[in-house]
Amino acid sequence: MTNDGDIYAEIILLKQELEDYKQRTDLAIRYTFDLLMTAENLSEQQRLMIAQIKDSLSDD
Repeated sequence: MTNDGDIYAEIILLKQELEDYKQRTDLAIRYTFDLLMTAENLSEQQRLMIAQIKDSLSDD
């Protein structure tokens, strides 16, 4: 039978795994936007739009 301590420990572990996943996902998204900005054929308007989207994701 599982006791409350085991359940609490599992919740803490899952919460940490979720936080790690969120950090890795955030880094991947930022890297993707940085790669987009290196494209040579982007207009200034497109670059501005990409920068605004990236900034809006940082507001979390």
